[in-house]
Amino acid sequence: MIKTEDYLRETLIIFFAQKKIIFGTTALIAVIAVLIAFFWPPSYEVSGSLLVKAKKVEKSPEAIESMDLRNFRVEKEDLFSEMALLTSFDVVKNTIATYDVDALDFLCADPDDTPVAALTGKITNSLRTEILPNTNIIRISLVNRAPVETQEFLNRLMHQYIEYRGKIYYPEGEALFYERQADKFKTALGTKETELQEMVAATGSTAPEKEIENNLAAMLDLEKTLNDLKNQWIEKKHAADVMQSAIAREDIRFFSEVDNPAISRFGDRLYALMVEKGTLLRKFHPDSTTIFRIREQIDETLAALKREVAFLLESKNTELDGLSQTMASIQERITALTQRNVTLSQNRIVFDGLRRDIDLLAHSYTTFAKRREEAKINTSTDAGSRFSVSLVNSPFFSDTPYFPSKKTVIPFGILAGVITGCCLGFLKEFFDHTFKTPEDVTRAVDLPVLFSIPKW
Repeated sequence: MIKTEDYLRETLIIFFAQKKIIFGTTALIAVIAVLIAFFWPPSYEVSGSLLVKAKKVEKSPEAIESMDLRNFRVEKEDLFSEMALLTSFDVVKNTIATYDVDALDFLCADPDDTPVAALTGKITNSLRTEILPNTNIIRISLVNRAPVETQEFLNRLMHQYIEYRGKIYYPEGEALFYERQADKFKTALGTKETELQEMVAATGSTAPEKEIENNLAAMLDLEKTLNDLKNQWIEKKHAADVMQSAIAREDIRFFSEVDNPAISRFGDRLYALMVEKGTLLRKFHPDSTTIFRIREQIDETLAALKREVAFLLESKNTELDGLSQTMASIQERITALTQRNVTLSQNRIVFDGLRRDIDLLAHSYTTFAKRREEAKINTSTDAGSRFSVSLVNSPFFSDTPYFPSKKTVIPFGILAGVITGCCLGFLKEFFDHTFKTPEDVTRAVDLPVLFSIPKW
């Protein structure tokens, strides 16, 4: 059975062989760690925290546009964006600008000879940010040997970040843009209103739709009246034509169809004379004096009857002329109303166009005016942002130094010394090719080892 090497024994041999290097290195590094822990100028960590909150969008009667009620969620990307803004070059540079050059000694040994860009870059690289687990809180910290001055610097930095953030989300030019747009729409609105007033003065109508409706109702009444007058005119005309035809005839007519007392009396008288003539003809000769006289009476009565009918016909014609004039007047009114409605319809088209323009301009003016006020508010606050940032903890520092920490530096120095010493010892042993054990001699020269003499 082949005998294998005893690695534990080999390791212990190497450890004891190189114990001076191992213990010496460990002691040296431990002493350095103790010196650092007790005599190194302490640095303190100043930290503050910010809370990024999502806003709830609420619908209100004053809202410019209708919106659904919903909540925004703060995503990791939003938190990373806020962290990038918090440690951005411009925020640090603006914070440095709030100091006098002589007051920056705690940041740089010689601030007078250090360019602002270099100092800003140095501080930007020194700032550390992190998101606290399971929260929307961003923690920012800065390590420096002057904790009080660093605390004030970090406090200014956080306020500069809030101000810079407002400018990023709501640029200063936004309010000016909305103001110019509002003024432009206000001027255009005034021009359209003046144009509408001039048109109202020119047309004499403030409500064409209502006037057209009234005119149509009046036209319906007039057309109904005109139809009634036309029917009366036709009836009277027919009666007048019948009387005119009866007057022109040579035979005897009693005009019993005419409703007139005088004509009725003459008609009755004529009828009585005709009956009497027929009675007398049975007794007398047609050429007798009696018959001749009765004929004269009949002719006189017929002539008087026709004169009465002629008078009545003249009265009927006068009524017809009056009806014709009335119908013509009504027809003229209907024509005038029709023409007026045509004009009003044309005016209504123009009125509607002007009102649409006025409504649109008024809505646009109101919208931009509200946007202008919102922009003015939002440039100083984050009232209109989807997210709001609140200061959870103002910058603070503890009395315990961040570096060096005795509880950390000394144990770490001892551990580092042991690891370093072991590594150096094993490296020396690895590169030392001399015989160290009897097995090395046996393997090298293939001879048995009788005894060994210690070096000391």
